[in-house]
Amino acid sequence: MKRETRSELQKLAARCLLEISGAAGQAGKAFFFAYNSAGEGATTTLCALGEHMGRSTGVKTLLVDGNLRTPSLHAFWGVDRSPGLVEACVSDLPVSSCARGTRHRNVFVLPGGNPSEHLDELFTAASFRRKVLEMKEGFQLLLFDSAPLLEYNDTLAMAQAMDGALLLARSEFLPASVIMKSFELLKDLNVNILGSVLNRRKNYVPRFLRHMLRSPEET
Repeated sequence: MKRETRSELQKLAARCLLEISGAAGQAGKAFFFAYNSAGEGATTTLCALGEHMGRSTGVKTLLVDGNLRTPSLHAFWGVDRSPGLVEACVSDLPVSSCARGTRHRNVFVLPGGNPSEHLDELFTAASFRRKVLEMKEGFQLLLFDSAPLLEYNDTLAMAQAMDGALLLARSEFLPASVIMKSFELLKDLNVNILGSVLNRRKNYVPRFLRHMLRSPEET
């Protein structure tokens, strides 16, 4: 992992720790990654942050696949796709029977599950909010993957049950106006935006020249 990437993950982790800090026995917090288009690296960033939180901070973390259009957390972590979030919501299975452990201590995965004919209604149903509360009882931090913000209503509906969002954008991938539209949408919903991630940022100054131009304090 690049030093710059590690540094940004540490900043996000520090913000998450600040949000979940409180009295012993306090319920966990749920955050989601908001982005605009496939290919921006949201799932990879979410998994990296979740791994860092579990391994480096000891926070019991659950990664939830809320991108039911194109779920991928099960493939990323090599676990079965179902039972998962869908089954937990529509058949009232306990989260504990659907979540999977990973190779990292304190890092767990709740896959998306099998597609449901009621997909458009899942995140607006009372059962979803109940399941989020159930997850908060068992985990300190919930990180939700999501569908592209401007393509489906799923993510906007999901946001109503979350405690905050991390806004992600891929460098030089979409116009700034599109990213601002996402920001305004979340703001209108009164979503707490913890921070933003600029993915795959390009540096056009050669490494050797950047090293030469560093101030003494940076070396």
